[in-house]
Amino acid sequence: MTLKVGVIGTGNIGADHVRRLASQVSGVQVTAVFDVATERAGEIAEGVGAMAHSSWTALVDDPDVEAVVIASPGPLHAEQVLACIEAGKPVLCEKPLATTGEDCLTVIEAEVASGRRLVQIGRAHV
Repeated sequence: MTLKVGVIGTGNIGADHVRRLASQVSGVQVTAVFDVATERAGEIAEGVGAMAHSSWTALVDDPDVEAVVIASPGPLHAEQVLACIEAGKPVLCEKPLATTGEDCLTVIEAEVASGRRLVQIGRAHV
């Protein structure tokens, strides 16, 4: 069985996630990427045989994406994680989970209400 993963954000950290998932993690296929830097996202997607989406919401809604890695700017994380929870998709979010305590609590409450453990927080390895 192969887990199909989408990656939001293709800067240094996101691009590293794409490379590792595509080449070093057994049973995973990167199927979609998104970044506002569309040219870079397209190049990274092409390199792993993935689709470059025109928006992060399209990536989350893509039925060919079963799990999501979020490596976008911190202020976008809460909204993107909430969308993944709503879609029922597991998500690894690079730190921070959110930029305010209130947003963190909102994400936690949404995950609890879903009845599933869907959210993990990552950190960049330097």
